[in-house]
Amino acid sequence: MKVGRQTHFWKNNVLAIGLAAGFIEPLESSGLHLVQIGIERFLELLPGTGDTRPLQTAYNKEMAAVFDDVLNFVQLHYHLSQREEAFWKAARELPINAALQHRLRLYDESGTLDQLQPDAFPDTSYYFLLSGNNRLPKRPSALSLSADPERLKFVMQAILDQNKNALRDLPLHEEMLRLIHSQKLSKAS
Repeated sequence: MKVGRQTHFWKNNVLAIGLAAGFIEPLESSGLHLVQIGIERFLELLPGTGDTRPLQTAYNKEMAAVFDDVLNFVQLHYHLSQREEAFWKAARELPINAALQHRLRLYDESGTLDQLQPDAFPDTSYYFLLSGNNRLPKRPSALSLSADPERLKFVMQAILDQNKNALRDLPLHEEMLRLIHSQKLSKAS
């Protein structure tokens, strides 16, 4: 499967959106998100009359950065996987690009993530993925060390209590499915 992205998403009077703009990976459902980002950014830059080259340059640069960040996030899934099937081993052994290498070195040292594109994946997505795969930084961030430990314990306990209450009050999965499927659907008119 050929993957990649355009180098010029907007050229002259043509705008590449969706699969015309690029294709990263079939398992990561980022396609609709990338379409939305592409349209929103284009509308922000929508030209009137005059020279559109500066607008095109800005758009192409921003969309390239977003696509590249989505690619890095997808690649990180494969890089971190501990699955032992041949496919996953081969995917894990593929080299990662310099930007992702830099991001991981920085994270490994201090838990900091660098130069994320806000329209791709937020830092929380990276933290979930990295910590969920037992990749933790060597030391906590300086900012986290400045937090009052007693206040932190209080906040963490409040979150645990909130989760316990939600679990207690929510129906079991089977009960919810039964409820959903017992409802009669009305025909569209």
